[in-house]
Amino acid sequence: MNVEIISVGTELLLGEIVNTNAVELMQMCKELGFNVYHQVTVGDNPERLKQALQEAFARQADLVITTGGLGPTNDDLTKQICSQYLGCPLFFREDEAKKIHAKLSFLMQGGPIARSNYQQAYFPREAIILENDVGTANGCLIKKGKRMIANLPGPPREMRYVMNHSLRPLLESYCMTRLYTKEYVVLTTGESQLQDELADLLASQQEVTLALYAQEGYVRLRLATRARFWQEANTSFAPMEQALMAILGDRLSPLSALEDVDLAAVPEFRLQCEPNIDFLDDWCQDTRIAAKLVSSAPNHLHLFLQPDMMGEYFCMEAQFGINTYQEKLPCLKQARYNTMRIQRCLTQFLIRIAKEMKGS
Repeated sequence: MNVEIISVGTELLLGEIVNTNAVELMQMCKELGFNVYHQVTVGDNPERLKQALQEAFARQADLVITTGGLGPTNDDLTKQICSQYLGCPLFFREDEAKKIHAKLSFLMQGGPIARSNYQQAYFPREAIILENDVGTANGCLIKKGKRMIANLPGPPREMRYVMNHSLRPLLESYCMTRLYTKEYVVLTTGESQLQDELADLLASQQEVTLALYAQEGYVRLRLATRARFWQEANTSFAPMEQALMAILGDRLSPLSALEDVDLAAVPEFRLQCEPNIDFLDDWCQDTRIAAKLVSSAPNHLHLFLQPDMMGEYFCMEAQFGINTYQEKLPCLKQARYNTMRIQRCLTQFLIRIAKEMKGS
């Protein structure tokens, strides 16, 4: 199934709130094995919403999911526009009005209920109601021919509830295969170098796809395939994993390597920085690091900046017993602005030392 997501709300376009709804909907579609090729944001404008619907179905979308514009105010027109587009008139539903009355009577504790709230009780006859037990605006799923539109509320808590409890169960019946993914990380090689090393695999991918994503201090490798269940997907992943291991060797690590850091072999050490580098505060608060930091320890880890014509080098030098370990990290801009990357590289520097100590 091809799905497109339309987020409705001028506040989104003004940058006043973050669009978390689209992210959660795309995650749901991924889990159900649906394709999401486009997601757009439009303001509270009927003509632009209508245009977005036309463009989505022109791209052969089977389902369009909208968020926002289901409330009681004059600019909440999503349901009206979607119904008009599909040619499904709205009708006042007494059962829905009773739900709204019951919810608002509880919330207002006997206070007056504005008549505009009952605008939320209008639905097409063909609509399947998507119950919203954490808000007043129910969503709906409208189907006309081969086209479907799901209207979900905009407030994230309400959207999440309707998505998980009302919409997702209906969409499960359209799920033939799911998209399964498996992720690895490479901590010591850049994206461009990996692109060269994995060129043949990237060019020949078919059933299992391979994608590279540069992050701060590491590259994430994502394998993806469609299958009916996890065991089937895992079997499909195996040849690609073996090929990656043959090329990358022990540089290829599971995603958990970002968290599962074994520094047991590293002795206690004192930390020296030149100049004083305040962005290391977060790194030093990591419990795995903090346990090793002792100001009077004979071993030391020395960090310093070395200027270069193109930028700076962040230099790491450790003296543990009779052994000296060195590494330096080139930064095109000032090293102190590469915070996350340097913190991760420092940890990996200590991991390398721990491995060498275990081997010696």
